[in-house]
Amino acid sequence: GNVEEVKNTTVKIDTTKPYTAIDINATYGKESWCRSNPVVTFNATDNLSGVSKTYYKIDDGEWKEYNGSFTVTSEGIHKIYFYSTDNAGNVEEVKNTTVKIDTTKPTVSLDLPKEGYIHIAGRAIMPTLLHHTFVIGEFNAEATATDSNSGIDYVEFILNGDLLWRDYISPYSAYLPREFPASIGNKLKVIAYDMAGNSQESEEITYMKIL
Repeated sequence: GNVEEVKNTTVKIDTTKPYTAIDINATYGKESWCRSNPVVTFNATDNLSGVSKTYYKIDDGEWKEYNGSFTVTSEGIHKIYFYSTDNAGNVEEVKNTTVKIDTTKPTVSLDLPKEGYIHIAGRAIMPTLLHHTFVIGEFNAEATATDSNSGIDYVEFILNGDLLWRDYISPYSAYLPREFPASIGNKLKVIAYDMAGNSQESEEITYMKIL
């Protein structure tokens, strides 16, 4: 009739894998291009045994243990791979996300009218003695813009401080307004914007428009 004292033991069961969320803090342009270096933060959760560690790698680099937010500084398109483990030994499937970084301004030049030349019938004919610029008759201004990362979004032609034309398709051009009989002191420049939102403007030229 002896009765043993009641004893107990605890079993802790966790068969669920942890879950990791990624947050990317950056200044975005179009098509998910970043024009600032993105800051990456992981947030891993596990409601039972708790998160043990989070790991990540960029492109084909080595796996690293996550110890806090980090910044991706290399321009271009990159894949960030990541996963977490919990204290029960469950391993999350590897996930990935893509970051596209372009922090470099595009290049742009105003090709026509050409400073210090006389232009007739849409062409630069000859240089002037005093380096003045003349445009006679109908004329299309032309510009060249390039961007090696996100690519050019559009080019703006700025005449006397106001937007004259916005062109999305290369070759970039804009029709200069007719002036009768003539106008002097016209100031023209172009501004190129890439898909990330970076911009660069050309040097400004001053020209006289005849007809």
